[in-house]
Amino acid sequence: MSYFKTAEEIYKEMTSTLGDIDTSENSFIYNNLMPVAMEIATSLLDLDEAEKKSFISFALENGYSDYIDLRADEYGLIRKTATYARVLVKFTGASGTILPLGSIVGTLDNRLYVTESDMTIGEDGTGTCYVVSSETGSKYNVNIGEINYFPIKYSGITSVTNESEYTEAYDKESDEEFVKRYYVKVREIATSGNVSHYKQWCLSIKGVGSVNVYECKNDKYEKENGSVLCVITDSNHRGADEELIDQVKSYIETVRPVGAKVYVISSSELTINVSAKLVINTKEYTKEEIEKSIKSSIEEYFIYLDDNRDINYISIAKISAIMMSHVGVIDIRELLLNEDRNNIDIPNNTVPILGTLNITIV
Repeated sequence: MSYFKTAEEIYKEMTSTLGDIDTSENSFIYNNLMPVAMEIATSLLDLDEAEKKSFISFALENGYSDYIDLRADEYGLIRKTATYARVLVKFTGASGTILPLGSIVGTLDNRLYVTESDMTIGEDGTGTCYVVSSETGSKYNVNIGEINYFPIKYSGITSVTNESEYTEAYDKESDEEFVKRYYVKVREIATSGNVSHYKQWCLSIKGVGSVNVYECKNDKYEKENGSVLCVITDSNHRGADEELIDQVKSYIETVRPVGAKVYVISSSELTINVSAKLVINTKEYTKEEIEKSIKSSIEEYFIYLDDNRDINYISIAKISAIMMSHVGVIDIRELLLNEDRNNIDIPNNTVPILGTLNITIV
């Protein structure tokens, strides 16, 4: 509800019973009461804002992140912070060359990483060490080979590359994700190691995005009395890696009821390759601009599906609508999902991942 009234509305109410007395602008009554009405109007506006800050659903709608944190803190919930990427990279160069701690490498789009130790090129002309991103966040995750240039030239070092994909850097927990975890805490009764208890334990670990909990199931989804199976994804809506799985399992082992056997596994990833033939406005937009925008929107759709698991298929009509909604796309001549023109079912405990996006301009 809204408490706000304008100063004019308040002034009208204040003078409604005065009868045949001059209340017009610049009258004695007006000059004395209008300043009061203006202060009351300001106070009512502040009262509206106080309500938006006091209730977590209103705070979410109105972007009051600090007040979401304060409300959640009353229940012992702390927002998950962003994390750094820590990537193993391989250098080539002259044997015996030492690359010192703090040396900088990067990607072509100017994401920078710093070596966390000295690195020496071996007799085979190669050497490895870990590099840490200059800032936090998932944007510092990399595909194979993306770390491939030196912002600063280093004598005796020829090249650098990452030979493995890295997906373990996470963004700060968003307001929506934090409030969702808050609702799990306050609305689902967690006690004595029930399903809600395991769910909350898993979600409390930094890097965990979602979890499904099964009673009396082992890691093969087979019946096993006295066991609990937790199936998790990471905060980037990908399958969880072994390090995250171990963190979750280690924590649960410290809080679980005596006698329970706990299994923690990752959700499977369902790779979706999208190919389309599009007619676009080439006078104002390039293929690269269209492709980048569509890629981002499809990834957002897949995240939505992961958050709303009652929708158990990928809609080709929805993908088509996503493409047509982009400025610059005039028509779609052909659209395939994994070389097929049909919807794709999402099995239980599976998260959809965008593989290749192949757009042809016709």
